Amino acid sequence: MADEINHQKPDTAFAVEVNVAKRDQVFDAIEKTVAHFGDLTVLINNAGVAPSQPILDVDEKTLELADKININGTVWGIQAATEAFKKLGHGGKIINASSQAGIEGNPNLTVYGSTKLRFVGLHKRQPKS
Repeated sequence: MADEINHQKPDTAFAVEVNVAKRDQVFDAIEKTVAHFGDLTVLINNAGVAPSQPILDVDEKTLELADKININGTVWGIQAATEAFKKLGHGGKIINASSQAGIEGNPNLTVYGSTKLRFVGLHKRQPKS
C-alpha cells in the first residue's frame, strides 16, 4: 500500500509491520515513523480482531488474543504517540476507531463487541489521565 501511495505522491507514505499486541513493537514503529518523517502529528488506532463465534464456543486463547490486540494495542498506541508528542514538543491527535458492535452488539461477535465497549470507555477516559 505504501508503494502505491508513494507512486502517486512520492515520499508521503511509510510502512512498518507491527504486532500491536507487543508494546515494544508499537513504540518501535512510532520511533521509526518519527525518524523517517521527522515528526508525528496523528496516530490512528484501528487494529483489531473480530472473532465470530457463539459465546459458548469461546475459549481462553480467543479471549486473550482479542484483549491483547483490541485493548492492549490501543493502550500501547496511546502511550507511544503521547511520548512522541512530548519529545517533539507539541501536541497531536489520537484517533481511536471503534465499532457499533461495542454499543449495539451483533450475533456471534460477543468477544469483539465486549472489547469495543471497553475501547469506548478507554477512549472517553483517556484525556482525563
